[in-house]
Amino acid sequence: MMADLRNKRTLILAAAPMESLELRTIFSSDPNGIRRRLESPVELRGFGWGLAMQQQSKLVGGEFIRTESFREVVDLYRDGYLIVGAEVNREFLAWSDKDDLRIHPLALIELTNNFTRFYEFVLEDLQTRPKKTEFRIYVENMHLDGKKTRLPPGEVGSMRWQLSGGLGREAPSNRWSKTIIVASDAQNYKPEGVAFSLIRELYFWFGHSEEDIPYARDTNDGKAVDAERIKNIR
Repeated sequence: MMADLRNKRTLILAAAPMESLELRTIFSSDPNGIRRRLESPVELRGFGWGLAMQQQSKLVGGEFIRTESFREVVDLYRDGYLIVGAEVNREFLAWSDKDDLRIHPLALIELTNNFTRFYEFVLEDLQTRPKKTEFRIYVENMHLDGKKTRLPPGEVGSMRWQLSGGLGREAPSNRWSKTIIVASDAQNYKPEGVAFSLIRELYFWFGHSEEDIPYARDTNDGKAVDAERIKNIR
């Protein structure tokens, strides 16, 4: 999947059930099936950062379906493995940064949350719902051409942002990955909580504290992405 992004700054999100299962509607034309949901995913905002490509999916080798655009690629395998590769550039995850180096906090958090929210539909489409799912976040080419990718603290324009000069901290190495295991049964799967856990690991890797992570809220189960806050951003 990663051929088109191999030599670009890239954020990758992946999820897979920790049981041998298969999706029921991945190769179906059912309008309510997982294939059609991937083609028109429900997202936090109509013109935000997410998985929507506005195109039909492609069937590849009888094993997975793919949607892609000039800025990201999404593959969904028949065993429930979902992987999203997104480019860090001014058109997407480094939104409006002319140097293509500064990860935009809202873009990062909104994309990650839309990813974990969509995975709820994947879990529902599996033959049986797995008790646990493995989620992974990783980055590639963070030092591309000798220039280090940056992640600023706080919301864009906030005091934390201004104190950092809007630049934030540099990626400490060229690539990195982190895997977390979460409960994915219907009672315990919390998309916003999973998204925050993945984002937190990336912020920690960049050298930030938890207080530097914007668009978050406290819940009874710990911190989570504040989806309602993001929905209201225009």
